[in-house]
Amino acid sequence: MKKLNNYILSFILISSVSVFAQDSAEDSAEGEPTTIQGLLLLVQEGRTSEQNVNAKREADFLANKNKQAAILAAEKKRAC
Repeated sequence: MKKLNNYILSFILISSVSVFAQDSAEDSAEGEPTTIQGLLLLVQEGRTSEQNVNAKREADFLANKNKQAAILAAEKKRAC
């Protein structure tokens, strides 16, 4: 009986993964460019969004760096 339950569970798991994979394939097929211009537009949009994310990361990093430097300076001042 335990083996039967394992087989049923395995079948359900495999079936759900294959259904998910089919849905993902259909979703990606809809967004694919059909022309060179469409591909170029997707690349440019991707580059722009990556640049925005990187700019935000850099700003956050610099803000954190400055905050840590101020904390360190305050602690050094306090220690002397």
